[in-house]
Amino acid sequence: MNFITALLVLLLVAVSCKKAPMKPSFGSSNSESEPESDDLQEVEDETYPNDDEDEETSETDGADKTTQPDKGSKEIVTPNTFELSLAKLEAAPKKGETALFKLSIANKGSKSGKTKITPFITAKDFEDYSEIRLPSLEVSLSGSEKKDVEFKIEPFFKEEGGNREYALNKGNYSLKFKVEGDYSGEWPSNDFAVQGSNAVFTAVYWSQPYLDKQGYRGSIQDYLRETFTRKSQTSNGANLFASYDKGFDQMMGVRTMFKIYDNWRPDFSRWDGVQILEQVEEEGKKRLGLKQKFQGSSGEDMTHNANHGYDMSIGLTEHGFGGLAWVGGNTQASGVFDGDTSVGRSQMVMIHETGHNYGAPHCDPIQGFVMCSGEKHDHYTNGDLWFVWHDVSIEKMVKAKRMLQNQNQKAAAFSLAPASVSSRPVKHTLIHD
Repeated sequence: MNFITALLVLLLVAVSCKKAPMKPSFGSSNSESEPESDDLQEVEDETYPNDDEDEETSETDGADKTTQPDKGSKEIVTPNTFELSLAKLEAAPKKGETALFKLSIANKGSKSGKTKITPFITAKDFEDYSEIRLPSLEVSLSGSEKKDVEFKIEPFFKEEGGNREYALNKGNYSLKFKVEGDYSGEWPSNDFAVQGSNAVFTAVYWSQPYLDKQGYRGSIQDYLRETFTRKSQTSNGANLFASYDKGFDQMMGVRTMFKIYDNWRPDFSRWDGVQILEQVEEEGKKRLGLKQKFQGSSGEDMTHNANHGYDMSIGLTEHGFGGLAWVGGNTQASGVFDGDTSVGRSQMVMIHETGHNYGAPHCDPIQGFVMCSGEKHDHYTNGDLWFVWHDVSIEKMVKAKRMLQNQNQKAAAFSLAPASVSSRPVKHTLIHD
């Protein structure tokens, strides 16, 4: 009996221990007699985790509970990590086109996040054209999301956050990206090329009195487009004519594109020809943010690699001096004659100076053609208002035309070397018919 009784006592003790486990003692030896606190329970749970997954744990205050990690969760939450790749949407853009790009972005993490991506462009064929900041893209992605984001570079663009102006001329370029936000870093450079075309990038500096004096009520962009596409003819001086309804651009096989800069006010106390042209070049430095004045050509390359990708530079003023240009160069200044303020006459002055830039000298003593004395042919004065060019002028510009059509041209927009013509300013004066 004693043995059986002892066994029953042991069983009762074991059951009692199962229902009321001993708690560890923190502090003095009489701590077991003190009431339990939530703080104590929290420390006990962190210090002595219950290894028995079948046992229930006592409920604690809800506010305290939210600060504890979910011990039963098996999900691994990874940081948001982005991968980026650059793929052009189409074939290499041509000069004068908008370059379109696609950024493929993937969030490899399970958390959502935001990032700001800033492109920087570098031209390998032009000076002062390195890591030019473009507008940023802000992108939000959920966990594991992939997204394609498009961005573009226009033919004319301005440095983001700066004062420098650029043109996307023919040549080789690279793009790199700075990434900020939930994920930051840099991606390696991506190279791309801009193919050649017949586009001619032209910076124009002007002020409103230039159009007001002529009584022209349209925009300066409309005026320039009308000037370079005004119907023209070529002639051998006899009665043989070739007509170009789209004007100078069609005749020369070019597409003149303009970037307009307002409020040019030249100093006409500096009146001689070279000084006026120098003011146009100085305005180029100011408006384009060049390191030096707009660089002219020497009759070999119209596009200078220090001009931020621009090919030509034109200054327009209401002053009645006529016009000035570098023969075989890339700069001109054109005014409005006091004796004839008509739109047609003023547009003829600008086209005449453009002919000088393309390599055509005056064709005197021939009379009545755009580059010759008188300038106004009978086909202009009879009301048809054709701009008529003599073939001798076209012959001087034909090499430029050939170069423009050559798909293997070098990084410059085009080259020209007019025969027997040095690069010098030619002043255009009014000759009354």
